[in-house]
Amino acid sequence: MIIAFISLKGGVGKSTLAVHAYGYAKREGMNAWLVDMDVQASASQWLDAIDSEANCYHLPDVNDAEKAIKARSSDSDVVIIDGGGGLIEPTKVGLMLADVVVIPTKASRLDYAATLEVLRLANQARVARGKNAARVLVVPSMIQAGQLVTSQLLDELQELSVPIGPAIHQRASFAKVAGDNYVWNQKDSNATAEIEMLMQSLIEE
Repeated sequence: MIIAFISLKGGVGKSTLAVHAYGYAKREGMNAWLVDMDVQASASQWLDAIDSEANCYHLPDVNDAEKAIKARSSDSDVVIIDGGGGLIEPTKVGLMLADVVVIPTKASRLDYAATLEVLRLANQARVARGKNAARVLVVPSMIQAGQLVTSQLLDELQELSVPIGPAIHQRASFAKVAGDNYVWNQKDSNATAEIEMLMQSLIEE
């Protein structure tokens, strides 16, 4: 199974989700790999800090990444793609290879616009792939419950008739673990439950 976390705008928690997806898969006993296509290498550096022997590639070159994704998908349970933030070509690779595409989005007008662009590219990929097209899921990320802007985002996503995944809230524990740990090691049961719920919705369908 290949799961791609894709966004054309930075700061939406894409790498955070990709790293935790990998960690969740390993915790559940899966043979997992992460392919980091982001030039910033946030996900691969993060995993290296947690475990120097983590199954991870940093491959911003789309041709190298595509080869690695195809190779590892044949001999592992799950391959996680951390897409190149803001870059069209890595985004297209994820859309063309993944079984599931996760589009994290924050509650802002700019994030919403970036999400619409990814969905446009996803539609193109769906036409090209036909019945083998990826399942696409938009995930409200780093949101703050009870705020009007959050409600507005959810309403707008509903109008698009796009599948919406479990929301990931803005929590101090995500900031604390950024770069060297997982939220379940911080004993944040709420953050852990959100990651688990998201991953179960991706893997078990």
